[in-house]
Amino acid sequence: MNFNLNDFILEITILTQMIKILHTATWHLGKRFQYFLSRMKEQNIY
Repeated sequence: MNFNLNDFILEITILTQMIKILHTATWHLGKRFQYFLSRMKEQNIY
């Protein structure tokens, strides 16, 4: 079995980058959703 350590490290790096991006995106979405909910409460729509 030919195991290339550099390829493995590259895969891990790409994976962590994707996780970081996903985490940031979900965090921003959560903030926006909270803001939206507070706006709805102010106007007593829901």
